[in-house]
Amino acid sequence: MIKNKFVNKNYLWLSSISTLIALVVSIPLLYLLFRAVSHDGFIELIFRERIFWITLKSISLVISVTFFSIVISFFLAQFLTKSDVPFKKLLTILCCLPIVIPSYVYGMVFVHLLGPRGKVFQILNSWNLIDSFPDLYGFWGATITLTFLSYPYVFLPLRAAMISLDDSFEDASRSLGRGRIKTFYYVTLPLLLPAMRSGGLLVALYTLSDFGAVALLRYQTFTWAIMNMYNGAYNRISAAALSLVLVFFAILILSMESYLKGARNFFSSSSTSSSSSLIQLDNKKWIIFLLILLVPIIGALIPIIGLLTWLIKGIIYGDVIDFNFSTIFTSLKVSFLAAISTMIISLPISFFAVKYKNKFSLLIEKISYIGFGLPSIVVGLSLVYFSINFLFPIYQTTAVLIFGYSVLFLPVGVSAIKSTLVQLNPNLEDASRGLGYGYIKTFIKVTVPLLMPSILAGSLLIFLLTMKELPLTLVLSPLNFKSLPTSIWAYASEAFFASAALPALILILLSGPASAYLVLKKNNIDVRG
Repeated sequence: MIKNKFVNKNYLWLSSISTLIALVVSIPLLYLLFRAVSHDGFIELIFRERIFWITLKSISLVISVTFFSIVISFFLAQFLTKSDVPFKKLLTILCCLPIVIPSYVYGMVFVHLLGPRGKVFQILNSWNLIDSFPDLYGFWGATITLTFLSYPYVFLPLRAAMISLDDSFEDASRSLGRGRIKTFYYVTLPLLLPAMRSGGLLVALYTLSDFGAVALLRYQTFTWAIMNMYNGAYNRISAAALSLVLVFFAILILSMESYLKGARNFFSSSSTSSSSSLIQLDNKKWIIFLLILLVPIIGALIPIIGLLTWLIKGIIYGDVIDFNFSTIFTSLKVSFLAAISTMIISLPISFFAVKYKNKFSLLIEKISYIGFGLPSIVVGLSLVYFSINFLFPIYQTTAVLIFGYSVLFLPVGVSAIKSTLVQLNPNLEDASRGLGYGYIKTFIKVTVPLLMPSILAGSLLIFLLTMKELPLTLVLSPLNFKSLPTSIWAYASEAFFASAALPALILILLSGPASAYLVLKKNNIDVRG
């Protein structure tokens, strides 16, 4: 009876807090509904033939990028956690770097180096090796770019899941006569699916909402059409109506993820985790090493080479490299605050979704994911409208900017916490409360330490995403606010590529220590459910 009283009390608190957060992060959606209602030709707009082809192109890009990201991430995580491949820590750090590179920067470098008349073609043509170069604009260019920028969304949680995986499950399966393939399919894969799904969901939503890469590579998606409406005809009502269609597909992706997931938790009843010996690669280890290294070379080294080329050429030709180093501190500060605030509001939603599985908690969780599927300019404009009309004293303040980041990147925090929370053994919390600890002390002493690796991973992702976010920063930043992304955009828009290369390189370099901390910090969990 007493336990039921506590459970009901906790449910009331969690549901109330989660509902409040969901209502607040729904501001962009309410803004779109308000704008779209005033659009007389909404039905006619969304059923145009052009919208049909844009829909088909967007869905094709989402499926291809998500699929290739999962395949690449599984390959990387498997060998970097389960084998004796050399320099694993260094490779892991390098594999995390592409996540900090803005898609518009990668797109510019991609076109500059690998375009039909890019530098690679010019070099090979000068050696009389080729007469033409494959046109990588369009679908395949966008797929390659977004895959190598977004695969870390899957790689990081999948790597964490593999590290914490209790190998006694696999040992038990093989002792019952199942081979490695059947053991992987029936035992290992179900244990890794929460991380794959959560990471794949973020990749799908990121691809759906990206603008920089698809615009530069001339691939027409929803975000391309929406931004053209905003910037070209400045038709906010039509753009809002089209954004609602984008919301529909974001909800469809979330619904498919829920359908595939079911309502299962994966935790061990053992109080300790076991680890099997590493896979011995023998004479294949350097081949695997080079294959792994190829991924960060494409995802991080190519844009870095392009940026360095622009910077060195600018210095050689005497260009004035004008850069305000205070922008570094500004970017670090807002990114740090955004990571903290986002993880704080992620905790109640994650706990509510995992601890109390019902239709209402599922609805709250899915609402929290909507912001990540929207173009950031839509989120920014909705918060401008809301702050002007209802909270004018905080209009164009850092507080609104931080909140905008939280709306955008809340799914990252929820996904990171939830992927580990479903594996925690609830008996650990019950044992703590049986020893006299209340729910709050149990949460602080038992649950939080077990979740800390995921909290750190989620905070890192949010920090890195905030560092490179541009459209939202341009719309919501206070007066005289200058950060690394706004500096890159300001110089690049004026074709000062040498000046744009310096803050872009600094942005990439700042991600190194954060990635290294995530990889090198001892994240072993003594008691894993």
